[in-house]
Amino acid sequence: MMPNNYLLVRHGQSEGNLAVEASKAGNNDLYTERYVMTPGTQWRLTDVGMAQAAAMGAWLREFGPQVDRFYVSPYVRTRMTAVQLMLPVPETGWRMNRAYREREWGEIEALPRSTFEVDYPNSARVKKVNPLYWAPPGGESIADVGENRVRNILDTLHRECEGQTVLAVTHGENMWAHRLVLERWSDETFLKMDLTRLNGLLIVRLFGIGRVALVTLTCENCV
Repeated sequence: MMPNNYLLVRHGQSEGNLAVEASKAGNNDLYTERYVMTPGTQWRLTDVGMAQAAAMGAWLREFGPQVDRFYVSPYVRTRMTAVQLMLPVPETGWRMNRAYREREWGEIEALPRSTFEVDYPNSARVKKVNPLYWAPPGGESIADVGENRVRNILDTLHRECEGQTVLAVTHGENMWAHRLVLERWSDETFLKMDLTRLNGLLIVRLFGIGRVALVTLTCENCV
């Protein structure tokens, strides 16, 4: 049996998010030597991201269910988010699980968009036409995350968390991979999704794989 409720929280705005959004607008100034030489696992929340996490925590404390087990990606930005949520965590604390980590972006993790398109033109083309199965050079696709990591997570929840409420602080691409698996999306369904719109909190009421009820929340000042 699975948990009754499964809450997935995306981390607040990070240094990486800020750099990527600026790059999309044609500004690569945030790709400093310090930034590109810092592993993506170590990128921190911005001040905005800290406020977003605090706002999400306030909402969860007032309206969310009582949580029995807490998971967090080992990346700095997710651990910072977990702390800012200020939730009543049991003595077992937050359980770090690498399966909740960000999708692996490989060689292009700290590249501006314009540089990626110039240096990896064929990969950029595949990304546009086949986003579900596209994997960055040295990285992994969303399909990889779903079929490998998400199914591993769900196996653990099935074995250990029957009837419980589980909350995990994770990453946006990981949340999309969860939906891919939990809702049994076809390739065509995935292609219809606006991948820019899943932010904040995903609440999953589980009735078995393929039979789920979902609520997505983006509250004011939240991610």
